[in-house]
Amino acid sequence: MPGLLQVVGVPIGNLADMPPRALQALQSADAIVCEDTRRTGQLLQLMALGKKPLISNHQNNEYRQVETLLARLQVGAQLVLVSDSGMPAISDPGALLVAAARAAGVRVDVIPGPCAAVLAVAGSGFAGGFVLAGFPPRKGRVRQEWLARLGASPETVVAYESPFRVADLAADMLAAWGNRPAWLARELTKMHEEWLGPNLQELVATLQKRSGVKGECVLVVQGVLPAPKAEKPHRTAAKW
Repeated sequence: MPGLLQVVGVPIGNLADMPPRALQALQSADAIVCEDTRRTGQLLQLMALGKKPLISNHQNNEYRQVETLLARLQVGAQLVLVSDSGMPAISDPGALLVAAARAAGVRVDVIPGPCAAVLAVAGSGFAGGFVLAGFPPRKGRVRQEWLARLGASPETVVAYESPFRVADLAADMLAAWGNRPAWLARELTKMHEEWLGPNLQELVATLQKRSGVKGECVLVVQGVLPAPKAEKPHRTAAKW
């Protein structure tokens, strides 16, 4: 009988955000599939969950791991998929395993948890839909095409970036898109959570004044707003 793959969200910085269902899944799992076994091991220790078999599944080995993990699921194993923080398979490894499990008829359950992109959008004040662009290409024509494609979007754009490169990304967005409402959300849910904005121009200026920023960064930029509709000329009654 096929087993069960549970896709589990874990805290992005505050352990109090660990969902109860996530705790149950981690406790009952035969093994935990994770990005970094050291970080997940620390999480289990902090949550007093004891030791569990941990299987490394990151961007450099996930293609090789799929066949082995799927074989375990097909003979009844109960596996939990997590990332280092937040929801797995969203700009993180895991989508490949989920797709393979579904194609093989293995049951997949998703247990919701914190997601940095969703938190950043909720705290931005930008209404409407959003596009999760993930991590941008680092340079060259591919980066310019990425900026051009997203710059035309009417939806809010959400991007993840390293603290070492986020200033360059904000500057490139300003150069390509002009000044738009924007927020950089840093260290979400942690002690030193910070929001920098409220637009690209001021954000770039703030980052230039600093020697750098630390921690995980989410950049949220408002999409292209529709042009205001032209008012129809007011008709006046004809005079006789």
